Amino acid sequence: MPSIHMEKGRPSRPICAYYNGMERFCQDSPAFSPIVMIKMKDIIVLTESPIHAIMRAAVNNLARLIGVSRVHSTRTQILQLIRDEERVTVDHLAQKLGLSPMTIRHHLALLQRDGLIQAEVMPSPGRRGRPRLMYVLTPAGAEMFPSNVTRLAHVLLLQLKKLMPPAELNAFLDSLADAWADSFPPVEGISSEAKLDQITMFLNNMGYQAVWEYAGSVVEFRLENCPYRWLAGRHPELCLVDMKLLQRLTGGLVQAVEEGQDEQPDAPSRICRYRVVFPQAGVLPRGGVA
Repeated sequence: MPSIHMEKGRPSRPICAYYNGMERFCQDSPAFSPIVMIKMKDIIVLTESPIHAIMRAAVNNLARLIGVSRVHSTRTQILQLIRDEERVTVDHLAQKLGLSPMTIRHHLALLQRDGLIQAEVMPSPGRRGRPRLMYVLTPAGAEMFPSNVTRLAHVLLLQLKKLMPPAELNAFLDSLADAWADSFPPVEGISSEAKLDQITMFLNNMGYQAVWEYAGSVVEFRLENCPYRWLAGRHPELCLVDMKLLQRLTGGLVQAVEEGQDEQPDAPSRICRYRVVFPQAGVLPRGGVA
């Protein structure tokens, strides 16, 4: 039982001293249950009356939720404007949304942090003047608005998984990776680092935002964007395509690096890491020749 606290000289108890969680509260006061959507057992509110505690918690959290929803709505509006107009400036967004440039810059910084937009430096319309920053969607930002083609691919994958046994589906996904790898131009007589750079450029042209580095005796690729994030969030089998593609491009054995990932399928900050192990000595050694 929580200890008794004092508020303005009056004895009071935390709300959970009166109501142990949402279930009992809904049973005792069903009229208020639609209001209180937050986990009541985690809310500590000092008050003289349990009913006052419930109402105060409900009002405070409702106000907080409204504030959060407004923030998310503003960023969604910004993303929609960038999608519709392709490139926008801070002043243009401020005029469209009726907000100050400082507020717009704050939201843009958060969207950049989440990898949904990026800034491009554009020359000013005249010969004089400072270059302008134009904001555009990244591939991850574009995936926030699935196109009809993406939804068609989603339906096709659902049907394939219904009709194909797992082994046949894996073979089909392997064939997709093979088809993409076949479009990589052959490179010979260059250093291993140069070949890895060529592979990285090839992946980036496909929208992966790839980076590679040596990790001890192996090579590690970090894919900071998924060009089909919306689909992969609903069809994790597509991650096998990335592994197979890297295996074909590098000629090594590819292993996924396990790390904590957001449970939300549309999470913008999702990063995939793969280690490439070369079983034969001399295959893409550090400083060697491919």
